[in-house]
Amino acid sequence: MPRLPVIEKDQAGEDVKAIYERYEKGIGKVPNIFKGMANSPAAVQGYNDLAKTLKHGSLSAKDHELVYLTTSEMNHCHYCVSAHSQVAKSVGFSDDEILGIRRGEPTDPKQRALVDFTRRVIETKGFVEDEDLNKVREAGYSDAQI
Repeated sequence: MPRLPVIEKDQAGEDVKAIYERYEKGIGKVPNIFKGMANSPAAVQGYNDLAKTLKHGSLSAKDHELVYLTTSEMNHCHYCVSAHSQVAKSVGFSDDEILGIRRGEPTDPKQRALVDFTRRVIETKGFVEDEDLNKVREAGYSDAQI
């Protein structure tokens, strides 16, 4: 039983309904995580705005999923791992590649550097060492991407 209620579309205000409709159009449904966040319309709107903004950054869709899968795995969030595994497939990762990413062992060296860096950010709560930055830069990631 959820500890917070999920807000269904017919219970949501107009601003949240608009977000729900974008998810329905894009992926065919509204993930429960957003229905839970909708207890605070500002929270679901803020999360949605951040996600949309980040899509216009310089990381590729595959790199986004590398970060999301790594973070989900490290947070032991089965829900997020499952959701991002599906998205990872949709951006071109194979099942074997997804498992490698989840294990922290992608075969592509550049992807490995991003996974390693993401893990370091989580492990150090953002207080990475210069060496960590140098490794991800040497792999080809810019400061904007980092």
